[in-house]
Amino acid sequence: MELYEWDQGSHRGTPGLRLVLKLSYEHLHLTPGLRMKVSLAAQVMSKTVANALEMTRKHGLQSTIFIRNVNKFFDCPSVGQTTSRAVTAK
Repeated sequence: MELYEWDQGSHRGTPGLRLVLKLSYEHLHLTPGLRMKVSLAAQVMSKTVANALEMTRKHGLQSTIFIRNVNKFFDCPSVGQTTSRAVTAK
């Protein structure tokens, strides 16, 4: 919540630039219907949020490590192949 409020704040030196673009009011103030949306959890536990926390130094290293691990977990179902192949243009 502190990161979101800091990111929204106009008191910063760069008020128009944001670090966590996908986070919104709904991510932090969940209604019963929003609690069922996995996409909101995935956006909160994303690499972007971990990078922003690390950059602002608002929280310790353990929270960013946890968020990065959860992000990797959310990415597991979207893996299409186990080996990396270079994509060639035709």
